[in-house]
Amino acid sequence: MNKRKVISTFLAIFVVFTMIAASGAPVLAQQGADIQLTDFEDDYSDCPDVAVDSNNNVHVAFEADDQTVWYTMLDNNGNTLIDDTLIDDGGEEVKPAIGVDSQDHVHMVWQSESGDYIAYIKLDPYLDDMDGDAATLAAIELVDATDLYGDDYQQDPRIAIDSNDHVHVVWENYDDYEIAYMQLSSGGGVVVPYTVVADTYSGWQRRPFIAVDSNNDPHIVWNDDMGTSDDEMFYAMLSGDDGSHLIDATLITPDDDEDSKRSDIVVDDEDMVHIFWSDERHYEGSPEIYYTKLDPSLDDQDGDPANESAITVIDDTRLTTADDESSCAPQAAFQCGYIHITWKDAYWEGDPPEDVFYMILGTDGNIEVPKKELTTGSTLYYTHSYADNVIPVAVDSYGKAHVAWCDDRSGYAEIWYTTYQGPICVVPEAPRAAARVSAPMGEAPHQVQFYDMSTGDIDSWFWSFGDGSFSDAQYPTHTYQNGGTYQVCLTVEGPEGSDTACIQVIVEEGAGAPNLVVRNLYISATQAQPRQQVMITADVFNEGTAWGDGDVDLFINGQYEQTTGVGVSAGTSQPISFTVYKVEAGEYQVTIGNATGTFYVVEEQQPSQVGGIPMDSGTLIALIVIGVFVIAALIVAIVVFKPS
Repeated sequence: MNKRKVISTFLAIFVVFTMIAASGAPVLAQQGADIQLTDFEDDYSDCPDVAVDSNNNVHVAFEADDQTVWYTMLDNNGNTLIDDTLIDDGGEEVKPAIGVDSQDHVHMVWQSESGDYIAYIKLDPYLDDMDGDAATLAAIELVDATDLYGDDYQQDPRIAIDSNDHVHVVWENYDDYEIAYMQLSSGGGVVVPYTVVADTYSGWQRRPFIAVDSNNDPHIVWNDDMGTSDDEMFYAMLSGDDGSHLIDATLITPDDDEDSKRSDIVVDDEDMVHIFWSDERHYEGSPEIYYTKLDPSLDDQDGDPANESAITVIDDTRLTTADDESSCAPQAAFQCGYIHITWKDAYWEGDPPEDVFYMILGTDGNIEVPKKELTTGSTLYYTHSYADNVIPVAVDSYGKAHVAWCDDRSGYAEIWYTTYQGPICVVPEAPRAAARVSAPMGEAPHQVQFYDMSTGDIDSWFWSFGDGSFSDAQYPTHTYQNGGTYQVCLTVEGPEGSDTACIQVIVEEGAGAPNLVVRNLYISATQAQPRQQVMITADVFNEGTAWGDGDVDLFINGQYEQTTGVGVSAGTSQPISFTVYKVEAGEYQVTIGNATGTFYVVEEQQPSQVGGIPMDSGTLIALIVIGVFVIAALIVAIVVFKPS
């Protein structure tokens, strides 16, 4: 590449980035880089699970080939804070699941390879120095590894943490053909002992997943072959208080000859239940990802199975397109109005390729971000013959999804990790109350205008005027009939709480009282250019019987702009003025007291250009005039000096 081309390319890139920076728009990398988390080489790593804490740090649990359970911690950009840390080296520990509570404590459950027990541990990773090395388990362990339940063939444990930091655990009791549930306190003590979620059917009940709602009630989904060779999906709701059934096992997929299984469940911020699963109804042997939305509040929750059609808000919907590959084992996570879904596509016959796929769904069932392939090229690895490994996903408070999977691209099956930036979460701002009054002092009867000057996300306003009167208006007017000192308080409320601010109004007894009225509002330019000075004037008349003074406020489009003081004798008027500059094109409603007006800012006119140089209209006219004179002079010269 020659020097001129290099310089041209550099300048082009510089211009593009300058334009992006000038636009003020955030530049987001949608998908992060693939990061290899483990390096066990001959010993594969498998079955990862992922959780995110309140600091948006990422916690990963996984198993290794020697049947041990491990833990690692990353920051939000995938940098290692705590390297692979051995949690249990009993030699038969597999299939860990992980959750994080409100104190950023980590809870993990897993099963023994033989299925003899379900185990649990609680960690505080912030007790480590988080320097990128492995932690000392004893230093971060809050509750030692302990067996929750022991019997033959206990497997596939899953975990959910509620708002009380209680730990809800479900798993498959294959020995008794039932789905089991327990609830632990934040300290690991048993709150609800072993409870049977479902044993109604004689079939093989498998792969339970769990989520909790705002009332801390657990919702559970699993698949059951119902005594045949074809699985269907079931749902149940328990009481978070004692584990009793609110909704017993309810069939939510058609009882047909096609498999419906390998599911996940999330509960949104309105306690709606969203369920995802693999379903072969479109083409036998080639499942696709299906979805349904339930509203359990539509059931009487008397402990019986629900009427599936009565609680269904969105009926079975296929999310993936039927093709030659099998889409299976979906996982989902909810955050700020969106559901992030991961799954794997694979050829079921023969060796992989398999790849990780991703989608974002709105809570209304609409696809917000369509199917995306997060990996390419035969990377996903089947390590078990039962082939039910999942692709876990967790979403942080920024709306960034964190995804982990088992990958053999390096020649060995290791844990890999990537991110995808979904819709940015808008975090509500806590309200901060502030108030102003137009005339804090005056003689009775004293009329004053109150102004809300609060900040943050606010839904409601409540004024207490100190004389037994109240208002829920944002900018109320109130008249004090009697003298006295009044404490006026404004309380504002929003999604993030409430706040109160108080001011004082002093009213003196008097024979007369002022009555200030704004009239004759005039706007100097009703059609203004961007940044053009707009002068707004008005007259303040005192129609009362006593001297009146106070502040007069200018509002534009309902927002406070400026204040000017005024003092007016009874029966006279005084002019006031404000100067404003607006950049954005649009309509601007002006309010001063009881007077209103409107002006417009038009779209900024692009300057004319001559030879690629921007010119305003005056400059352009001047150039044209000069050009005419030059041409005329040339004509005269030709005529005068033309040879005879």
